Amino acid sequence: MIESQIPTQALNGFRIIDQLSKNSRSSVYRTIRSRDNLPAIVKMLHSEGASAADFSRYKQEYEIYRLNLDGVVQTYGLHKYNQAIALILEDFGGESLKQFTKNRTLTQAEFLNLAIQIAEVLGSIHSANIIHKDINPEHILFNPETEEVKLIGFSIATIVSQENSPLKNPKPLEGTLAYMSPEQTGRMNRTLDYRTDFYSLGVTLYELLLNQLPFTSPDPMELVHSHLAKQPIPPHQIDPSIPKVVSDLVMKLLSKTAEDRYQSAWGIQADLVICLMQLEATGEIEDFILGENDICRKFNISPKFYGRQSQIKTLWSAFERTLTSQREVMLVVGESGIGKTSLVQQLEAPIAKRNGYFISGKFDKNEQDIPYMGWIRAFEELVGHLLMEPDDRLNRWQEQLRIALGNNGQVIVDVIPEMGLILGQQPPITHLPPGEAETRFHLTFKNLLKVFANPHHPLTLFLDDIQWADAGSLRLIERLMTLADPGLFLILSYRQVESSVSFKDTETPVLELLTQIEKTGGIVNRIELEPLKLASINQLVADSFQCSLRQAGPLAALVVDKTGGNPFFIQEFLTALYDDGLIEFDNKSLAWQWSIEKIKKRGITDNVVQLLAGKIRKLGEREQSVLKLAACIGKGFDLQTLAAISNQSVKETAANLRAGVTQGFVVPATESADWSVAIAEWKAGSHEEANLDSLSAHYKFVHDRIHAAAYSLISDSAKSAVHWSIGQYWLNQTKSDRREDEILFDIVNQLNKGISPSEFPGELEKIAQLNLSAGQKAKRSAAYETALNYLNQGIQFLGKDGWQTHYDLTLALYQEATEAAYLCGDFQQMTTLANPVIQASKTLLDAIKIYEFTIQSYMAQAQQLEALQIGVKIAQQLGIDLIAHPTRADIQRQREKNQAAMGDKDPTDLLALPVMMEPEKLAAMRILSSLVSAAYQAAPSLLPLIVFEQVNLSIQSGNSPWSAFAYATYGVILSGVFWEIELGYKFGQLALNLLSQFGAGQANAKILTMVEGLINPWTRHLKETLIPLQKAERSGIENGDLEWASYAAKNRCQNLYFSGKELHEVEREMASLSYSLSQWQQMTVMQWNEIYRQAVLNLLGRSENPYQLVGEAYNREQALSLMITANDRNGLHDYFVNQLMLCYWFENYAEALVNAEQAQNYLDGAIALPVVGLFYWYDSLTRMALCDRAKEPDRQILLKKVATNHKRLKKWAAHAPMNYLHKCYLVQAEKDRVFGHKLQAMDGYDQAIQLATEQEYVQEAALANELAAKFYLGLGKLTQAKAYMQEAREGYKKWGAIAKVQQLESTYSHLFPVAPEQFHPTKGQKPSPEVVSVSRESSDRLDLTTVLKASQAIASEIVLDKLLATLMKTAIENAGAEKAFLILDVDGKLLISASASTDADAVTVEQSIDIETCSDLPVAIVKYVARTGSNLVLSDAACEGAFTKEPYVMAHQLKSLLCTPIVNGGKTLGFLYLENNLTRGAFTKDRLEILKILSSQAAIALENALLYANLEAKVQERTQALNQANDALNEKNLRLSQTLETLKQTQAQLIQTEKMSSLGQMVAGIAHEINNPVSFIYGNINHAEEYLDDLFNLVSLYQQHYPDSKPEIQAAIKDMDLEFLLEDLPRLLSSLKTGADRIRQIVLGLRNFSRLDESAMKEVDLHEGIDSTLLILQSRLTSKNGHPAIEVIKEYGNLPKITCYASQVNQVVMNILNNAIDAMDGCEGFVEESNEEGPAYSSSSGTAADVMLSDLHRGKTRLPRIILRTEVSDRDWVQVRIADNGPGISEQVRLKIFDPFFTTKPVGKGTGLGLSIAYSIVVEKHGGKLRCISTPGEGTEFIMSLPLTPRSPGEIEGKKPSDRVME
Repeated sequence: MIESQIPTQALNGFRIIDQLSKNSRSSVYRTIRSRDNLPAIVKMLHSEGASAADFSRYKQEYEIYRLNLDGVVQTYGLHKYNQAIALILEDFGGESLKQFTKNRTLTQAEFLNLAIQIAEVLGSIHSANIIHKDINPEHILFNPETEEVKLIGFSIATIVSQENSPLKNPKPLEGTLAYMSPEQTGRMNRTLDYRTDFYSLGVTLYELLLNQLPFTSPDPMELVHSHLAKQPIPPHQIDPSIPKVVSDLVMKLLSKTAEDRYQSAWGIQADLVICLMQLEATGEIEDFILGENDICRKFNISPKFYGRQSQIKTLWSAFERTLTSQREVMLVVGESGIGKTSLVQQLEAPIAKRNGYFISGKFDKNEQDIPYMGWIRAFEELVGHLLMEPDDRLNRWQEQLRIALGNNGQVIVDVIPEMGLILGQQPPITHLPPGEAETRFHLTFKNLLKVFANPHHPLTLFLDDIQWADAGSLRLIERLMTLADPGLFLILSYRQVESSVSFKDTETPVLELLTQIEKTGGIVNRIELEPLKLASINQLVADSFQCSLRQAGPLAALVVDKTGGNPFFIQEFLTALYDDGLIEFDNKSLAWQWSIEKIKKRGITDNVVQLLAGKIRKLGEREQSVLKLAACIGKGFDLQTLAAISNQSVKETAANLRAGVTQGFVVPATESADWSVAIAEWKAGSHEEANLDSLSAHYKFVHDRIHAAAYSLISDSAKSAVHWSIGQYWLNQTKSDRREDEILFDIVNQLNKGISPSEFPGELEKIAQLNLSAGQKAKRSAAYETALNYLNQGIQFLGKDGWQTHYDLTLALYQEATEAAYLCGDFQQMTTLANPVIQASKTLLDAIKIYEFTIQSYMAQAQQLEALQIGVKIAQQLGIDLIAHPTRADIQRQREKNQAAMGDKDPTDLLALPVMMEPEKLAAMRILSSLVSAAYQAAPSLLPLIVFEQVNLSIQSGNSPWSAFAYATYGVILSGVFWEIELGYKFGQLALNLLSQFGAGQANAKILTMVEGLINPWTRHLKETLIPLQKAERSGIENGDLEWASYAAKNRCQNLYFSGKELHEVEREMASLSYSLSQWQQMTVMQWNEIYRQAVLNLLGRSENPYQLVGEAYNREQALSLMITANDRNGLHDYFVNQLMLCYWFENYAEALVNAEQAQNYLDGAIALPVVGLFYWYDSLTRMALCDRAKEPDRQILLKKVATNHKRLKKWAAHAPMNYLHKCYLVQAEKDRVFGHKLQAMDGYDQAIQLATEQEYVQEAALANELAAKFYLGLGKLTQAKAYMQEAREGYKKWGAIAKVQQLESTYSHLFPVAPEQFHPTKGQKPSPEVVSVSRESSDRLDLTTVLKASQAIASEIVLDKLLATLMKTAIENAGAEKAFLILDVDGKLLISASASTDADAVTVEQSIDIETCSDLPVAIVKYVARTGSNLVLSDAACEGAFTKEPYVMAHQLKSLLCTPIVNGGKTLGFLYLENNLTRGAFTKDRLEILKILSSQAAIALENALLYANLEAKVQERTQALNQANDALNEKNLRLSQTLETLKQTQAQLIQTEKMSSLGQMVAGIAHEINNPVSFIYGNINHAEEYLDDLFNLVSLYQQHYPDSKPEIQAAIKDMDLEFLLEDLPRLLSSLKTGADRIRQIVLGLRNFSRLDESAMKEVDLHEGIDSTLLILQSRLTSKNGHPAIEVIKEYGNLPKITCYASQVNQVVMNILNNAIDAMDGCEGFVEESNEEGPAYSSSSGTAADVMLSDLHRGKTRLPRIILRTEVSDRDWVQVRIADNGPGISEQVRLKIFDPFFTTKPVGKGTGLGLSIAYSIVVEKHGGKLRCISTPGEGTEFIMSLPLTPRSPGEIEGKKPSDRVME
């Protein structure tokens, strides 16, 4: 760089010569010092891009350079320039080795000289107790002129004798990754010492030798893995010119384990000098033993792991198991210092090699009141791992976390704030009740773990000192281990001796936790660590002091005596001996020496705490004081707090702490901590002492025992004052708005330990308030025991006078504490805390929360009636009168109050109600809501009253967060109790809308489940509930509402079953749900689900008795009695209904009826559930089945119940035809069968089948087919019975009901024309045990599979070339051959047709090469097999058998050989030759048998292929002859087609005649059968009304004159609810009269339509026939399935009567109208404007065209319409015009619509005869005309013209339907 371009003003006193480097934080310049022209290097740190850590590192470098060590550059000072600092270093003319070797290769002598100097410099800095930690060619400077070497780059160096690695995994990695030792990566469980520099030196020397690094990768984690697990290629293998001993020296330095490297720089230097001396003396370097002079002179206890090999193996085996199994916990037990943590950390490196994460967190005795502390520390570590990942991988983690956590990310961030660095800003979480909040927290945490823990990327979580864990953490462990998936390995360590209770004690919380995990199926293994044995300690001493085991023996024995074999104590004991000079290194003998006698005389204590305390006492007074104060802060502490409580500056505090760091008592926990004193000094020099508080420096005690020793040195009286001082400092330093998010628990813990009520009375309120905040925060995190401790502490601080002096604070503390006690399950303490609130509360509203908790506690103890008693009492105090035991009349009256409150309002109007604001009303809503569950379980009759009151409160006072649940429950009651389905549906929709308005996320699952599971199935297809119920389940999980999540999931699985989903899929879903339910501890719901799963298993054929619920999922003999005892009405109803269905399916009708009658008793347990509809359906079908054999009185009873059931089914079908219409038709068909109405039964079965198929109820369509088959079988019509039964079987097969299929095939085998086919499950289905039997060994199964697969492949080929290729490939693969030949016998010659080998992928198909000319196989052997026809197998052809002299065998020393003939029908087609020259005995007799089977198949295929090849030629010859014959056939076909056309016409006419005859008979029969009884009913209703009036008057007179009747009469009046009866009976009669009149009108319409009494032509009124047709089609014109009602517009003209066949003309009108309705049902774009359900009829003043045209211009609000217009077209003709505004018909289709069998409808929807027959009736029968006019997109119009008097058919003869289209 040009000098003028450099900012010289920035470096006063130095002239810049060149800029050597620059980045965002620093710049390096080559300069000349102005005052003396001294060359200097200036390294400047810019303030704007630098951190405190950067300043620390610069100061550190300066301090090390100031030591003036040999081989280290000197420093000229550290200066400040404005806001930057500059480090001034000497410039001795050197350049980095990186630059020096950039374009050159070192000679061996240059390399050795450089290496010797570097090793010497390393020895120098190591002697000064400095670990460089960043040795690489950039930090080694070399002056080529002076050949001088110096080190730089000490920014991350450490000046301690020994350092525990603070980073378990690379966070920000310190050092240059390519040169970093395995232990420096942080992924090995070992301390970091000076030998890390030797590894880095090894990498540097490797690079100097080869100009390449041992490991290269752009991925940092891959480099880490390489350092840990990969071996570099030795240098001499890459470059043979490198002497092997030099290569070995470098590889020794690169050893993964520090103990396998050199142990001293002196040892490296000595071996390098030997190499150089040999090179200079002989020019070569000979091998010699490396390391003979390598003696470590530094005191260093061997970090190897001794005496725990079996335990490590146990741990690793458990880790391997967790990759495949699901739940395993490893508990490591032992006393303090025994090595529990060290043992577990041995897994860290191997887990890293498996691409896994190892994280650990430690619980602390002094932090038991901080919830989840161990978890927090572990996940802080995990965050460090993630932040080190490359961007793309980190992004993937973030995306996976986003998906897994959903909207609950803040749940994790609230507990582990560091996760916010990964997750980013999270949406606020929904406030939930505590129980649900805890569940949400547990499930969210499980989802978090699931992201990181899987078999491909396992997570090992180590929680240390679990005996100090808070109760919340223990519950979280229990919950996670009941939900854990493979890939998570949980390890717990338990400090046995120091726990307040013995580990063996059954009251130990940890033992209870483990017992519970085992109860839920988890595996708990234990490792109990014992002290080290003498042999292990002897080895440790020998390794540490580099002596023999014999020399180490006496010292090892003394160590055992003093320490008891405790590893931590051993280390401290040996260190104490060294510190006291009792162990020292002798430079003369180059060995470590000690005196046992001197050691014994010294009298060192055998108590480790005393030993450590003694070591601390050896420090100066100030140094001791700092450590004691630090111990009061905690195991970890920060420099600022320590300075504040010690009343010192940061500079002084850091200086006093230095001794503790040097002695190994504490270590820096952040990279800048150890050098904070340096920053302080520099800052102090610039008068910026006040800014020191901004520094962040943290330390930690190395071990718990050291922390305990330091804490023991401070007196108890002084401890309180120190804790108070710490708490006050933190309180004042933390802003109040951030206090809760940061260190609230730490502050409160310190203040609670330090406060003395007598000393600080004025502080008690503030401390109580802080305890309230801490308790609330702990409760939000589901740490309820911790919360209760804080809250009780706050109550104690306020004392008994708190209610008078601090009412609000006292009330809040008691309320929170009462809830916390309830959540802990401590109901006794809850009662103790609740009573003062009830007694001291000023208002009832202040105590409402307490009453809620009391109700919940009774519910939790299964005391529902007690809960209801309290709730009813409190409701009364709030103005709500609930009748304890309501009658039906009470419920009806309350319902009427609701109706009165609603008035004219629609449920949708309630959405606009204001928000409820009155506290009393809100309290009433809360209390009533808390009673719903208790009432449902213990007093079902009370439930409607509770819900009615909530609805009334909402209508009168506004909506509240509890209103949505009330509306949903109200909708359920309306739908399931009062059967007001439409109104119930509207209230369900209201609940959903209100839910979104209030944002009540915690109620999502409840309301969605009720609406979609209990309300909507009565108006929508069951399939439409599946996805919403899945959302409800997910919402429940996300919000912690597992109870309602389980209800939603159970309902979804049942609806899958009911809606006809394939049974294997249903069973998988149910099995998965049962597993989840067991994990969620929802055992009751799981039992309900298992009932259904067992029913499915029965149908799948996986039970011994198909109609008994006994099997792998459910056993009625064990579970039924328990359900009866518990009065589980829902479960009992489910059980008996499933038994009913199974018994019916498998034709055990008597038992089916028994179960039906039992199910009837428990209907109140299944209110509004879809299973209720199934119960009434199967009950009806069962009773009808029993009618066949029942006596007349019993038959009448059965049919009476069926009639009642049928009414219900019809009502439901009116609202949900997609679910119930086919069921109605099937019941009606069965009734017609029983009554002998055969034609009606036939039609009913077909209707049921068609509708069930359309709605995809595959099982119910199959059942309808089965019943139809039985019906026809009873009539003796076998053909029809076979057809229906085969359809039934196919339907059941499609459903997956294996057992049912087998039952049909067994019972009705004569209806299946062929033997029943074996039912094999489809792909993915689980086979039935009866179908598949496996008895062979696995190898046999493999052979069988091989033969089948190969045979199929061979048999599928017919082309010769492809067949040969397939055969050769198959032979090689299945025989294990290296080479194969196929030789065919062609006219007596052996010709090679194909060959293959493993060397070439492709098979060579030869052109018939003569075997005599081939040198690639033994010709003699092939000829031998050809002549003898035998098989030949040789295991070692060159050494055994008769062919050892065969030329090919001798030349190739052939090993394995096989040759076998290919024979078909006694004829030899060829030979298969195989060989394998890699191994002997490759071909066995078993292989030969397999090949013989394949050869047989191949022979057949070959013969076929040869025939095929010959046949192709003959085909060509025959083609020409066939073409000629084809011309003659065409002429015949033409004639046949004309005949076929005539046949179709005739067939259509016959079908129509038969259909109309049957239809007429049926309609006439119905009309006749209905007319007489209806007339009787209608005629007698008036008389009944008169009689009732008389009776009512009589009752009234009786009540007036005899008000005090006898008790029996009074009781009867009350039971019959006389008042209600008198009020309701007149209304009922009025309804009967209206209904009877309606039936009369329908009968009249049916008679008009059929006209069965008019077989000849007669004069009729066309309008009357059209109206009758519309009446019949009324159900099709109504709104349904999302399609709006079709409006019918009549434009009737003044028509005279015409002479015609009335019923046939009515049929024409019906066919045209049906087609119009079908077209508009399938047309999109219609929108319903009216709320009316039925079709609209109107008359239009405009023409049909006007109405249609105006309709087209309405856009999206277009209504479906049909316009009927009649007129007299001329004097002798009338016209009927039928127009619709549907999709229209294309011209191509319009020309064919009158052709027989032409249809545009899907298969099964139409026959194509309707319009053809209509045309025949109008034109041929009446001499009229039928035309069609249509425009696509606008609509279609049919015009029927009829003569007033019939025309002769001859007048219109000769015209085809297509000719009349445009007439």
